[in-house]
Amino acid sequence: MRFGVCAPISDAAFIASMGFDYLEVNVASIAAMTDEEFEAFCAENEKASIHAEAANILFPGTVRLTGPEVDWDGVEAYIERALSRLGRAGIKVAVFGSSGSRKVPEGFDMQEAWQQLVKVGRMLGGTAAKYGVTIALEPLRKAETNIINRQDEGLKLVEEVGHPHFRLLTDLYHLVQEGGTAEDVKACGNVFAHVHIAKPDDRKAMYPGDGMDYASFFAALRAVGYDARISFEGDGGDREKTLPLILEVMKQA
Repeated sequence: MRFGVCAPISDAAFIASMGFDYLEVNVASIAAMTDEEFEAFCAENEKASIHAEAANILFPGTVRLTGPEVDWDGVEAYIERALSRLGRAGIKVAVFGSSGSRKVPEGFDMQEAWQQLVKVGRMLGGTAAKYGVTIALEPLRKAETNIINRQDEGLKLVEEVGHPHFRLLTDLYHLVQEGGTAEDVKACGNVFAHVHIAKPDDRKAMYPGDGMDYASFFAALRAVGYDARISFEGDGGDREKTLPLILEVMKQA
């Protein structure tokens, strides 16, 4: 398993010095770059001691995915721009959390919104395959969005989309916040493309002896054959002190 941190490419040397294997950057930021800025990003990523291998925040909040005002041509154009850039940069996983983009407007039919996300998922899968990227759908707690909150809901959408480049993410923080357990992870089988982790009660840095059950989560990942990347996504505080402890927890678990 490879261990990473959600951080900008400018932090590569520091994150590498803490013992991590890769960075997880921001898709929306990459998509918003000018051509010159993007080429500079690629050059910096290529020469860095560790590289950006994953990216989160697939859609900015300005790109609507549910509701009556979805601009499908705009969504398609954004997907093409974002995923083509990830492919050019060698980034293999794009995390589809994007709580604001997928949040269903008040009064809009939830089943229609669900079908809109199925359509988005199929658009993402086809374009991702073209550029060697895999989409990882992230269930998010209800405090952040009102659709796809539980692990089983994420699995259902992945199955309805039915594309090998549209898969699932499990995030320990969101899982626990929604009452989920390691058994919910096991129930998803081998559809995971990526994993996020943080201290599940407050989304801060993990540390040995903090009272949280990380071992069961990692045992569930092993049970479904997951052996790819896992990123710390949370408030690291004084990262020079916390990142070695976070890495220790992950390696022990």
